[in-house]
Amino acid sequence: MGRVYNFSAGPAVLPEEVLKEAADEMLDYKGTGMSVMEMSHRSKAFDDIIKEAEKDIRELMGIPDNYKVLFLQGGASQQFSAVPMNLMKNKKAAYIITGQWAKKAYQEAQKYGEAVAVASSADKTFSYIPDCSDLDIPEDADYVYICENNTIYGTKYKTLPNTKGHTLVADVSSCFLSEPVDVTKYGVIYGGVQKNVGPAGVVIAIIREDLITDDVLEGTPTMLKWKTHAVIREPVFIIDKVEEKPLDMKKIQAMPGILIYMVKPGDELWDIARKYHTSIEEICTLNGLKENQEPSPGTPLLVVKKVEGQIK
Repeated sequence: MGRVYNFSAGPAVLPEEVLKEAADEMLDYKGTGMSVMEMSHRSKAFDDIIKEAEKDIRELMGIPDNYKVLFLQGGASQQFSAVPMNLMKNKKAAYIITGQWAKKAYQEAQKYGEAVAVASSADKTFSYIPDCSDLDIPEDADYVYICENNTIYGTKYKTLPNTKGHTLVADVSSCFLSEPVDVTKYGVIYGGVQKNVGPAGVVIAIIREDLITDDVLEGTPTMLKWKTHAVIREPVFIIDKVEEKPLDMKKIQAMPGILIYMVKPGDELWDIARKYHTSIEEICTLNGLKENQEPSPGTPLLVVKKVEGQIK
């Protein structure tokens, strides 16, 4: 059977060369011995993948440095909640309703504050884009929301709304990466990736940094808080090669069982624990340290040797 070109709602066709490359790497991605679906998201291999993906989309869209690129789960629909949770400081927002997806976002926002419909084309079954050049936008509105392209009704904004200084939030799921975009005209631009980027279930949210704060609506789940995903975390690389060596029991037994160790610059608990044959947990417990709390240089640590054995 020949390849089917799917123009219906939902996931669209992926390039054949992309599917073939994914198939070739299904059992072994670049010599890792596993597929991407099996590897840890903390691994060096996956860290390289996500960094390259961000680099590519920044180059394709010309995304400025003061915007974060977030790869999130839940598809675009999850952002219907995340947007008001993260942006509704005054608990008021303006919505332009031009189709079912803008309507759904508007209805969801009503759960978190006052969502004001400042324009709508519902009177003619969403068959047109209303004039948005001089909208009656409340001065205290936190943002203006649009769904930029509507596949169900075949409409698209040719000119972005005049938001009168308010932050513009746009769902671009149906036209994502289909044409050049000036990202600086938006505070938030997001889209499900299933049309032009990748498989369904992922959403890419491009958010101006000043909009990513701890000041979110009370009760916002941790994973719907943009800052949770925007904080730069260094990868925790997985130990995949271990060399086992026999313990030198004479040397270990010659070491003192209890000692006071003065922390030096550059010391880490792992190194101290390994040197004196104990554990990080034991050092933290004996010295009243919190988990993963690295002591400052000059700090005296009580260290108790844990490894015991008999000389043969």
